[in-house]
Amino acid sequence: MANPIVHDYRCRICGEQKTAEDFPINRKWANGRETTCTDCKRQRARETYEASRGSMLDHLTPAAVERFWDKVEIRGLFECWIWQTAFWQNGYGNFKLGNISRHAQRVAYAIYTGNDPGDLQVHHNCPGGDNPACVNPAHLWLGTQDQNIADM
Repeated sequence: MANPIVHDYRCRICGEQKTAEDFPINRKWANGRETTCTDCKRQRARETYEASRGSMLDHLTPAAVERFWDKVEIRGLFECWIWQTAFWQNGYGNFKLGNISRHAQRVAYAIYTGNDPGDLQVHHNCPGGDNPACVNPAHLWLGTQDQNIADM
């Protein structure tokens, strides 16, 4: 029995020659595989993620802040301020800042305090219970996942 034909591919990032299994399937390409190997794809994703972390304040220009508040229904001081536009599947607001989609309550917290939440989570303390669409800074506080679970 003859050996099957094995196509070797060269990664456009690292330049290494690898087998087809090292490249993600993508039906858009003529050969059905992407041109970047899985290892390089993962590395780029890590680098992009790391570059996006901690950079929220760098992108909070006056124009971005104005654009953010234009998407909020601002009510009374003690009421929820409701995010009006794009949402994540879990009901939290989605705001694009510096070409990265971010949770709206995290952006609201950063605008109000001038601090990036970093690794901490931004939790809600809304009068009627947790409201994922709320971005009222008076209802937001920083905490850990364990604190959020205890607060429910």
